[in-house]
Amino acid sequence: GAFRGQSPEVNSPESYIEGLLGERREAVRETTAATTAGFPSAPAATPATEPRRVRTGNTTPTSGRMNTIPQSYEPPRRVRPRPLPQQQVPQRPMSHRRARPTAGPTTLTYPGGSMVPPAQHQTSLVSHSQTGGTGQPNGNPVVPADYRSAVLGSGTPAQAYPSSVVRAQNEEIRGQNQENGIPQAQDFLFDNSPQGDPFSQALRAAPGQIDLTYEVSEARTGRLMFGVGVNSDSGVVGSIVLDERNFDITRPPTSLSDVLNGTAWRGAGQRFRLEAVPGSQVSRYMASWTDPYFLDTNFSLGLSGFFYSRFFEDWDEERAGGRVTVGRQWSPEISTSLAVRLEDVTVDNPSTLAAPLLAEAVGSNLLSTVRVSASHDTRDMPFLPGAGHYIQAGLEQAFGDFSYPRVDVSADQYFTAYARPDGGGRHIISLSGNVAWTGDDTPIFERYFAGGFQTFRGFEFRGVSPRQAGVRVGGEFMALGTLQYTFPITASEMLQGVVFTDFGTVEDQAGFDDFRATAGGGIRITVPAMGPVPLAFDWAVPIAKTDDDDTRMFSFYIGMNR
Repeated sequence: GAFRGQSPEVNSPESYIEGLLGERREAVRETTAATTAGFPSAPAATPATEPRRVRTGNTTPTSGRMNTIPQSYEPPRRVRPRPLPQQQVPQRPMSHRRARPTAGPTTLTYPGGSMVPPAQHQTSLVSHSQTGGTGQPNGNPVVPADYRSAVLGSGTPAQAYPSSVVRAQNEEIRGQNQENGIPQAQDFLFDNSPQGDPFSQALRAAPGQIDLTYEVSEARTGRLMFGVGVNSDSGVVGSIVLDERNFDITRPPTSLSDVLNGTAWRGAGQRFRLEAVPGSQVSRYMASWTDPYFLDTNFSLGLSGFFYSRFFEDWDEERAGGRVTVGRQWSPEISTSLAVRLEDVTVDNPSTLAAPLLAEAVGSNLLSTVRVSASHDTRDMPFLPGAGHYIQAGLEQAFGDFSYPRVDVSADQYFTAYARPDGGGRHIISLSGNVAWTGDDTPIFERYFAGGFQTFRGFEFRGVSPRQAGVRVGGEFMALGTLQYTFPITASEMLQGVVFTDFGTVEDQAGFDDFRATAGGGIRITVPAMGPVPLAFDWAVPIAKTDDDDTRMFSFYIGMNR
């Protein structure tokens, strides 16, 4: 007889049965091998030929009839899975609004670097595609997302960014376009307008654009601070300050829960401040309230009340009063204000009555003033600036027991001469000037004095002043200036050095008859545990002075505020 693999004629029923069983065993073995490898098997197919006949081996015949087996399957074969399409990865680092820290346990792997966890990003889903929160240049507004193409402002498809890095806050954003790109009708009755205001005009966006909705969490707005300090001008002082930047004067507590959960007196963006600063030589107590957008306008309204006491060398002084201020912010740099001040000033314990200006001020004095001022501010930061300028000019008129005009102009300019590529290690040159004049009827407690750490280093506090009978009575004209160079001593800028010169004068009349100047240097020490204000130690030597001036070579400020 013939063997399998060929197509011979089958000579007997026994041969046919044996061949049939052998064929089935071979098919089972191949199917089992394919299934074990993890791939399904299929019947094999041979080239289309005539039906083949096989014979059996040593088996008992069950039929003497001949039969044929059709060739209807292919041999089992392995199927390789097709590789998934690779995800498109940006070819440049994505820009973020905050610096990306070094990779660590709190960061995630990200194309072009590491970044903060996803909760720090603001994103939204439009048609299940990310459309906002990344790819925006620092400091620029978010570019409106295209609904139909879902492309970020950088031009890279949004779905190319790893979904594990960003977090969607809403599955759908209510906007101008439907899924097919057709503008959505504004239904004010059922609150379908993007603004959510049934009485406002619908916001019509350009075709292909939508509104992005950002969800934010409220930060802490109130602070309770305690501080203590000592300086060469005022001695030892302590401070307790309560500052709330989200105050609401119209929201008193209606239940105990309002007090416990912190919703009472809060929510309108107003500022309320209580301040108590007792000291060995000077004490100040103040309460102030400010609404930066009074009645939802661009005007601000401020109210304050204060009590102040100071022990001077030739008299003691107490002030109690209040101030009302109306301001207007015309631009981020330009602002104006109108202020009315009313206070009672008490002068007692005079060292002598031989000085006419001091003698006429002893006792209680009613003082009221109206002041108009304007300022222009381009500084890069209000605290320790390194670039820009601050210019302020004011005109004031006094009424009451004393009537006099007052004019003052001040200017500060800052330059960064050098800085490291990371922005640290700044070498700053600053130039400051102040010119002021007041009328003849100005009382002694409103005249100009100079000297000390804050005004004229190298002289005692109020050591630069005209005198009457040996009493420092101040002047009607003042012109002061400072040129200072600040440089880092350590890379962390915790220790800095300063080189400076202070110059100017205080005169009875406008002029520069008694011009003074000093030169010196000092150090600044920033201790994070003691607050942001650095410790200051300065040494200055007078270059030009008068015989009546009181000098002081060393001045300092040490403070801690937490």
